[in-house]
Amino acid sequence: MRRMIRLYWSLPTVHRANGTAVALALVTLIGLRLEFDPSIAGADYRQIVVKKSQPLKMSFARSTPESKTDLTAESSATSDMNPAIEVAMATATTADSMGRSVIEKVEPVTAETPEAANLRRKVSMLREGLAFLQQTPDYTAQFTKQELVAGELTEEQSIYVKIRHQPFSIYLKWLTGDAGREVLYVAGENADKMIVHAGGWKARLPAISIEPESSLAMAESRYPVTKAGLLELTKLMLHYHTMDLQAANFASCDVLEGETFGDRPCTAFQVEYRSKDVSPDYRKTITIIDNEWKVPVCIRNFSWPSSGTADAETVDEETLLEAYSYTEISFGQQLAAADFDSKNEEYRFRRQ
Repeated sequence: MRRMIRLYWSLPTVHRANGTAVALALVTLIGLRLEFDPSIAGADYRQIVVKKSQPLKMSFARSTPESKTDLTAESSATSDMNPAIEVAMATATTADSMGRSVIEKVEPVTAETPEAANLRRKVSMLREGLAFLQQTPDYTAQFTKQELVAGELTEEQSIYVKIRHQPFSIYLKWLTGDAGREVLYVAGENADKMIVHAGGWKARLPAISIEPESSLAMAESRYPVTKAGLLELTKLMLHYHTMDLQAANFASCDVLEGETFGDRPCTAFQVEYRSKDVSPDYRKTITIIDNEWKVPVCIRNFSWPSSGTADAETVDEETLLEAYSYTEISFGQQLAAADFDSKNEEYRFRRQ
């Protein structure tokens, strides 16, 4: 060090001044590098316009008591069943040899009430949506979620997603919260693990590989990344509502026509359950289904209140279990292999 100092002072004055200027410039650049989050040109997530989820200000009309019957009783007028309702078959979810969920037809349920007819209509729309999604190779969207995890309701998060159905592939980029976080998962690749790197200043850290259902991966989510997307959501809803119709464990199913979500015409459904005994997890679910695509673009599920004396006006706010919505959906994007490649120059997956 002393030798370098003597060498510095032995230089002509002009050279010493130039050297000092260069050193100051380097220090300034290093400081800027540490202060600002690095990003690739043309891939700045802050340039994406984030649209907040829409509040659901709906008033579902309730059926009059005279129109309701006991759903546990067998129908005594199956021969007078509405043909349109009779054709609306229930569905069940099984697994094929690859472990993938498969929707198959089962025997129709014959309980005939206005509530059952409404729920059958919802199931019918979801079946159409399932067929549409199974024929759609990929899509992009803005996904918004809020969930109760480990007893705490998370902050609402907005995420840009790219999804391909075969092989199942998903890329996520957080727009709020840990903005800049990226997650990539492709079935059968990277030892079937997802690649993750954090946002913000932690984006400088290398990406890591995580098991989708590990405790680390599930620390901020109710479902693994392998169950993300509209297709899996539709399958799950069909599974639950099939059991609802067969077991007659729901108290009501109300419909609102002429709704909009993301400026698109939609139909809203509200299903309420009889008791915690027949539906331990869900007290009520509100679903908004797109009229054209027949896919669920928004769903909010509510649990049972811890106290039987919960305020009717605040019970939904206090018991929100999970809320998911999809906006800015663009189907049939013909996404390329590069869209699900960690080496994509527009992504910031870096390794040591």
